[in-house]
Amino acid sequence: MEPRAPLVVGVAAYKGGTGKTTVAFNVGMEFARPRGYGGVPACPTIFIDFDPQGNRESSGLTLKQLLAGRGPFRPERVGEIEGFEVYRLEFEPDGLEELLDDRAAGLGAAFLAVPASGDYRRVASRKRVRRLVAGVHDLVRGEDGGARPPIAFVDTPPMNSEQRWVKRVLRACDTIVPVMDPSSPEQITRFLESEHGPDVRVLVLNKDYKPGTVEWEANLERVRRELSKVVGAVDRVHIPDAQVIKSATDLGIPLRMRRSRPREYERLFREVAFLIAQYWQRRDHVTGVLEG
Repeated sequence: MEPRAPLVVGVAAYKGGTGKTTVAFNVGMEFARPRGYGGVPACPTIFIDFDPQGNRESSGLTLKQLLAGRGPFRPERVGEIEGFEVYRLEFEPDGLEELLDDRAAGLGAAFLAVPASGDYRRVASRKRVRRLVAGVHDLVRGEDGGARPPIAFVDTPPMNSEQRWVKRVLRACDTIVPVMDPSSPEQITRFLESEHGPDVRVLVLNKDYKPGTVEWEANLERVRRELSKVVGAVDRVHIPDAQVIKSATDLGIPLRMRRSRPREYERLFREVAFLIAQYWQRRDHVTGVLEG
């Protein structure tokens, strides 16, 4: 069943350095394919950069830096929508051909949106974010009447940054993907018991230990204990701390496009995308039944 309405996905973390931007970048690029793949539909994809500085301590990059300053993408300005500068992303691999997998490279309809003039607080509201997504939806429908509704990935600053407007942005999202690292699994309980907990369908344990190691087994048990404290089922995906992921991201190349990449890491980002797509489909099915 095709999605009937856009989906807004918030990618969040309590602290910096968990790799949430890397997750938003790679999971979003699973939807931004020319054709659907692995149970993930190809659809217009909007990357909304609400993280003004990235993570200083780990030299983290923002979505704008990944999509407009490096890698095989060239942004072309579309215009301003609800206080956001909107750019269409064109696929231009000039100079990077040797690093890209010809079979997996390519880009469908993809957009980057950043607050105009850097005023994040002014546009940090549910109304503006939803109108931005609706504006891009109108744009792609005007070009292709049969285009699917878009999916948007919102990358926010860490919730411990004391930026009060971060919560306003998260309230604009249909679902939230918390990104945690193995150093503090207690953040799982803290997040799921917050006001945003009911909106979580999939949890990403990023920069995790290598599967099968003593450290991985011990951390897995800690995660299970934390999840047992929370009512309701939440899918989780463990993504190892792998140099190949970091090096591809530093180059601004989605892992699915990187030549000679380990397939198991690519599949993990696609698994997150697949779980989001399943939620999107179920949500629209329930909405259709209720409306019927």
